[in-house]
Amino acid sequence: MAGQVVGQIILIVDGLPVIHLKSLDYTVNTNRELAVGMSPTGTPIGHSEGTKEYELEIEVYVPSTGDLQWEDISNGIIGLMPRDGGVLAPLFTGCFTTKVGTSFQEKGSSIRKISMGATLKVGLG
Repeated sequence: MAGQVVGQIILIVDGLPVIHLKSLDYTVNTNRELAVGMSPTGTPIGHSEGTKEYELEIEVYVPSTGDLQWEDISNGIIGLMPRDGGVLAPLFTGCFTTKVGTSFQEKGSSIRKISMGATLKVGLG
């Protein structure tokens, strides 16, 4: 496989230690809408532009002590930390929590599932 492996996905919030994420899934809602007009052919005339919304789903391991108040997180940055210890490559900024859930399993680690929104998508093309 050519190229380098990306590295770790992390969440940075002012005043808190760096949080390593188990997973990150995101969706972009464009909020575009079909523009129906009075065209001679009876077909739509185009679409209207909307404001993009970024919905993030992250998973973190539940620590045995010192868990965070996840519902209070706002203005965080989610980014990629290269394996070589280089500069953080931000992916989303202005991250805020919208929903928090926890999953416990008999074998394996306990996982916290967190839904977030973001104000800006910076990376990932």
